[in-house]
Amino acid sequence: RGTKKQRKFPLFTVLFSFLWLWVFYIWEPRIPFADNLFCLIIGTFYKIYGELHTAGNNPDHIDSFRFLANLANNITFSSRHMVINHDIFIPRPEGLGTGSINVVTMRPKVVPKDEVLPLVLWFHGGGMVVGKAIDGMIPMNMLHHMNVTIVSVNYRLAPEHPFPAAYHDALSVMKYFATNPEAARIIGADASSIVVAGESAGGNLAAGTAQAARDLGIPIKFQALFIPMLRYESDTPSYVENANCPILSAKTTRWFWDKYVPDPTQCRNSSKCQPFLGDVNDLAPALVYTASCDPFRDEGFQYAQRLKRANVSTEYIAAHGSHFGVTMFEQHHLSDAFQIIGDALGIKVNVFAQTRV
Repeated sequence: RGTKKQRKFPLFTVLFSFLWLWVFYIWEPRIPFADNLFCLIIGTFYKIYGELHTAGNNPDHIDSFRFLANLANNITFSSRHMVINHDIFIPRPEGLGTGSINVVTMRPKVVPKDEVLPLVLWFHGGGMVVGKAIDGMIPMNMLHHMNVTIVSVNYRLAPEHPFPAAYHDALSVMKYFATNPEAARIIGADASSIVVAGESAGGNLAAGTAQAARDLGIPIKFQALFIPMLRYESDTPSYVENANCPILSAKTTRWFWDKYVPDPTQCRNSSKCQPFLGDVNDLAPALVYTASCDPFRDEGFQYAQRLKRANVSTEYIAAHGSHFGVTMFEQHHLSDAFQIIGDALGIKVNVFAQTRV
């Protein structure tokens, strides 16, 4: 009996800690130490599984990593202020794989069902290996601030589906809604007012999709890149400075890239794999958002500088003092980001979130 108690206690402690943090993040955004505590707990979990990248392609280890990521997301995600539809499937173009692409729509509950809203095409994070459409708190926070229809893409994940599967899925969904206004209207979205947005690996897909839209002559209103993963091989100072950053280390970043791109020659000169390499002229207006403790910080900043030099209207937000993966809880920085997106769409933004002290 004593042995059983010892086994249950750590799990109880973990679950209680997550519940406590969820309550404080949803209801008490002014608590100043919550960010660091959340980062510590999540970082500890990732350290426990941190050696998974040495396990090669063992699916059991990847499933454990996915379970961990989904656990953190499920505890912090709240859908009580939104209407969610999980059962939407987009036909996958011939030659780009079998089956269809699942997308999830999210809309504020306060908006009438028949009201057509700007379309935010969202790509979740997770290194192209973990994550799902209902993932991360940025979409949830966005719907607190503005009336939009979010279409979140369940793109295919590596290593089962390596590059360019995720890119093709992202581009296919964008093209489908941009060229099918009636399909967009059915889900309450305006195909003439599209934003592509994503976090981390999703920022990679959003940037790549924005470049492809320009090449295809598809007008999009805006691109929002949150803590984006843009370069396959990076020698920036932030990779060295944040090599052992909680939640995402440089070593884990390399593990994600190796799973997504098993053949490096496919990626080294490809802007579809590395949007950082792409032509940035005549792109849609952009927001680039970076965190301090993040290996991707400098490449995000450099990409924003490239956009500005190409005369692309670009806003850059550096969330000083924040960590990768905790950025989503930085309400004051996110309020600024949502205001920028709202201005680009010409819609009202409800900036009601309290700034942390």
